[in-house]
Amino acid sequence: MSKFVDVNLRGLAPLVVAEVIYGLQERIRGGTKTPPWHLRPVCELARTRQVSTLDELDPTSLC
Repeated sequence: MSKFVDVNLRGLAPLVVAEVIYGLQERIRGGTKTPPWHLRPVCELARTRQVSTLDELDPTSLC
């Protein structure tokens, strides 16, 4: 059994995938851990709304 938890990036616009990966890399570089259950709702909302960039998401809709 793998200790890694998947976050599905399929169905997201290429720019959104790049933004998510870049954001994670920067957070890791800064020493911040991001649990998958924090990232998964962002990806699901981006997929549902079919946004082309994360800037198109309303952060208040994640609360």
